[in-house]
Amino acid sequence: MPSTQTLLSIKSLKKHFPLPKKSLFSRHRPYLRAVEEVSLDIKKGETFGLVGESGCGKSTFGRTILQLYKPTSGSVVYHGREGEEIDITALKGKDLRALRRELQIIFQDPYSSLNPRMTVGQIIEEGVAAHKFYKKGSPQMQAYLAEIMQKCGLQPYMLNRYPHQFSGGQRQRVCIARALAVKPKFVVCDECVSALDLSVQSQILNLLNDLKEKEGLTYLFISHDLSVVRYISQRLAVMYLGKIVEMGEAEEVFSRPLHPYTVALISAIPSMETEKGEQPPQKILLSGNMPSAANPPTGCPFHTRCFMAQECCQRVPVPLKEVEPGRFVACHFAEISTEEKRKIALKNGNVKTE
Repeated sequence: MPSTQTLLSIKSLKKHFPLPKKSLFSRHRPYLRAVEEVSLDIKKGETFGLVGESGCGKSTFGRTILQLYKPTSGSVVYHGREGEEIDITALKGKDLRALRRELQIIFQDPYSSLNPRMTVGQIIEEGVAAHKFYKKGSPQMQAYLAEIMQKCGLQPYMLNRYPHQFSGGQRQRVCIARALAVKPKFVVCDECVSALDLSVQSQILNLLNDLKEKEGLTYLFISHDLSVVRYISQRLAVMYLGKIVEMGEAEEVFSRPLHPYTVALISAIPSMETEKGEQPPQKILLSGNMPSAANPPTGCPFHTRCFMAQECCQRVPVPLKEVEPGRFVACHFAEISTEEKRKIALKNGNVKTE
């Protein structure tokens, strides 16, 4: 069970990427606002889901937490060590390198995140040797690598094989083994099952769950697949255009979404349930595409596509506020029930009956 103790505290985190100036004589440099004022806590032992459309800033957020991208502003405080509060954003050089062992990442694409010129044994061994667990090539190292391989569902004889000799699911297991070999406390799972077949996805998700229980891990699970996030997460946040628009217990968010964007996302989940007398599933369609993060809309960032947008949404920014214990939403109309929101979408012609 997840602890009530906080492992990571993220406060007002921003990540802006500079863009080329529009002209040589332009005074102002434009920026891509990938992550904008994100604040949340991740508890020890939980799987915290992060969902949203492609391009909304999910992966950038995960990498900025780990300092793979240097944040523009904000702080990430790590509570992983006894009695210590470490602001990761203030660390540099050796201090940051020493903390790397405890904070790991599993990348999205198992085909491009493994070095094709190294054997699987060398890939996993690299981090273990860098953090001085065992000496490279020693009998203790070989025994440890075999143990890690078995924990991740791979046979020890595969240590001398190259990545191209493995299937997609096996490669992802290698990526998981590489991350877990240094005994981390926190792992960012960045779309780590999106490139896999459905049957392989379920195997990897079950493996991640088993390893979390056995090793006492905490996950930030990033995905655009809501069904996967619902299966594996205890709490989740919904991101749109670099901002968190809703956050809470996973089952609460799925059963009673409060933000119009979350309502639309959940309506798009394919359903096989067709009980007698049940209405056909209604999919809420959003107009247009996500605006550019280089030139975000004023007011609520979602108002350009929202089926409930009013004049105030275009002018007045809405902060993420706690409307119930542990339940946060950034919407001027959060108090309107989910069913009423669906009726408004139907009235405005945003519903497609399948």
